[in-house]
Amino acid sequence: MQPFPTNEVVGEVSTQLDVPYWTRRTLYPRKFGYTYGQLNTPEAGSFVTENFQLGPGGLPVGGVDSFKASPVGASLLRSVKESTGKTVLVKPITQELQKTLNLPEGAGGVYFAAHKEYGHSNPTTRAVYVDPETGSNLFVLAHEAGHAVDPGLATQNKLIASQEPMRVKTFERSGAKKDPYTFLSSFMQEPLSTASEEAFAQRFAIDQLNKIGVDTIGALQDDWYKGYPASKVVEGLDNAKDYYVYERTGANPHRPVSEFSANAVVDDRGKIVDQFLNLALDKRYREQEELLRQRGRQDIDRVLGPYANVD
Repeated sequence: MQPFPTNEVVGEVSTQLDVPYWTRRTLYPRKFGYTYGQLNTPEAGSFVTENFQLGPGGLPVGGVDSFKASPVGASLLRSVKESTGKTVLVKPITQELQKTLNLPEGAGGVYFAAHKEYGHSNPTTRAVYVDPETGSNLFVLAHEAGHAVDPGLATQNKLIASQEPMRVKTFERSGAKKDPYTFLSSFMQEPLSTASEEAFAQRFAIDQLNKIGVDTIGALQDDWYKGYPASKVVEGLDNAKDYYVYERTGANPHRPVSEFSANAVVDDRGKIVDQFLNLALDKRYREQEELLRQRGRQDIDRVLGPYANVD
């Protein structure tokens, strides 16, 4: 989970044109002048390095980063255990893990469902990973715990849609070489599923925090509470255009400008722009996008249940 939205595309030719999430068309109304992602909750705990040795200059070398839960953090983990029968371990997001999972900058937490030891294949113990710098956010920990105990979560590594590689196989399977509508429908199955999974984790977090007596009204009124699951649909719609154009033209919208020759930049950009304009002016395509937004809202509201609309 990202504590707040970030702009993932920098210095590249992209349909998103380096535009942050909150300036694009979204599933829910925005609040004017609102700062996203201020999910203020008590601290969940912190990481301390144990079993280290002193190296040159008396500096610690090696060791293991262990999570020391605060009293309320410990209450949360006990509540999860009591509610689900699952023990949730808390581990730090290391640089190696961030690189392996291709996590975006600023990711506050992640659950790796395909982890061989502490993923969904383990019936009793799951591990969530949080940013060691910002990992004290109790809401983020509760959210990731929701993923860890979600019985409907697919047992595969789910990455943020905007960080995934080009989906050539999806293009080939969907028959998109014939039309963009079939491709859009096929492509959006995963972002819609991911949005529902994020909504489940949001609701689980609120349920657990309420159970241990933590005030959740601020989190519920935060636009990012619903906006985070919704962002998966928004990103999916953006990425669908990118990948479709890539397959139609052979010109990668995410290819760094430095990799183009001077002439290729002009030629490829021309092809890219033409395809994006065709999609933007295609009434049927726009209508299909709006239907997918509506479905995203319906799915998210259904999963959030009583927390879908809180003033």
